[in-house]
Amino acid sequence: MKNTFLYIIFVFGCFILGYLIHDSFFKISLSQLNLGRIQIIVPSISDMFYSKVFFSITLGLLPLLYLSIDKYIKLKTVQKLLAFSIIVFSGILFWQFKVFQLNQTFETIISLETQNENLNTFSFKNLNITLYIFLGFILGTLMTFIVFRSYKKRDDNSSSI
Repeated sequence: MKNTFLYIIFVFGCFILGYLIHDSFFKISLSQLNLGRIQIIVPSISDMFYSKVFFSITLGLLPLLYLSIDKYIKLKTVQKLLAFSIIVFSGILFWQFKVFQLNQTFETIISLETQNENLNTFSFKNLNITLYIFLGFILGTLMTFIVFRSYKKRDDNSSSI
């Protein structure tokens, strides 16, 4: 019961943390983009709100993803830290991949607009940065399952000999 209550507090804390750092996170993400003459527009306030909520839910899922690995595989202390690091690292890796992908898209748009003097616009909804972080966390969880499950099987087989 104590562990359940602790994980509920961690989930709620990560959700609140995600809600609070959303704006800073997107400022950092936008600062990594080579926008040139492209302007990011937010068509409606609800788009920004949904993005903030999805980002909060994504961070709130981190303790649950970690818990699923810990309950299924029964990790040791060092393995717990490694498992959490793999999940977070894969989320960061997917985030940076999306930033790279957006930069490639913007470079293509800028190269095609040589005669057009107007600013091109790009919708905030099409950035999908939070979706890529979410997918990175999920893939990191799956990778951790695969790695530590095979490690546990190998460890169990060697100890039974």
